[in-house]
Amino acid sequence: MAAKEQRTAPATKRRDQDLRDVTFVVLDLETTGASPTVGAGITEIGAIKVKGGEKIAEFETLINPMMPIPEFITDLTGIDEFTIADAPPLEDIFHDFMAFCGNPDEHVLVAHNAP
Repeated sequence: MAAKEQRTAPATKRRDQDLRDVTFVVLDLETTGASPTVGAGITEIGAIKVKGGEKIAEFETLINPMMPIPEFITDLTGIDEFTIADAPPLEDIFHDFMAFCGNPDEHVLVAHNAP
C-alpha cells in the first residue's frame, strides 16, 4: 500500500499573527446524506465569524436540496421535507454565503469533516 501524500498549507502572512487578530469563519452543514459524491444535498448552512473569541457575525439558512430527505437524516437533524419546502435552493443563496465568508486571504475557514 502506498503511503498517503501529506498536504501542507502554503506559508501565509498569518504565521506570526496573534490569533486574537485573526477572523475565523466556523462552518456547519446539514445534508441529505454522507457525501456529495453520492448525490447528497445541503439542507442547512450555519456559520459564524469569530475574532478575538467574540462572535462578530452569523449566517444561517435552510436550503431546499431539491431531493428527498431520508428518514435517518430527519431523525438525526430534525430537518424534513416540510421544513425545507419553502427554503431557497443552494444556487439562490450561494453568492450571499460566499460574500459572508469574505476573502479567503483575510479569514480562516474552520469546518468539521470537510476534506
